[in-house]
Amino acid sequence: PDLTPTEIKSALMLTAVTKGTLKEDGATPTDPFDLGAGRIDLNRAKKAGLVMSESMDNFLLADPASGGDPSSLNIASMMNSNCVGSCSWTRTVTNKDKKSSEWVVSANADGFEVELSLDSVDGKQPKKPKKPKKHGHDNEDDSISFKLKRDESATFTVTVNNLQSDVGWQFGSIDIAKGKKGNQDKK
Repeated sequence: PDLTPTEIKSALMLTAVTKGTLKEDGATPTDPFDLGAGRIDLNRAKKAGLVMSESMDNFLLADPASGGDPSSLNIASMMNSNCVGSCSWTRTVTNKDKKSSEWVVSANADGFEVELSLDSVDGKQPKKPKKPKKHGHDNEDDSISFKLKRDESATFTVTVNNLQSDVGWQFGSIDIAKGKKGNQDKK
């Protein structure tokens, strides 16, 4: 396929395997510091329907040594070592499937709340703006969904609210799956 280096990297990250991975001792489950995006699966990566793209100029502008903000990059990871109260990331995904596809985005959080909001589909605001979907702290497991034609993009925002979280690092995940809401392919 005709993909940029950052799109290839996102395809590798978005399709990586995380289930069943263990630390070096062979018994302790990995955490995101050990695992990163997960174990690369080239067969899954070559079938990735969604990719994320980012420019070299934006990487240079996001350099913290120059006052930039790495969380502003459109990449397949989210981290903020200084997230107190609330922090957000906005991501844009582009459909590289050969045909129109429906996608479902959901969050998994333990010990904090995550809100998902769909900002735009192919540059247009969703027809029915909805309240953000909240995850974590015993909220219902809701998700956002969108349908994209080939080369169309969707932009969504992930907001973490951690005022009631334990001190220290908190981990969560965002799952993006192909299929209709409630009937998506599991990754």
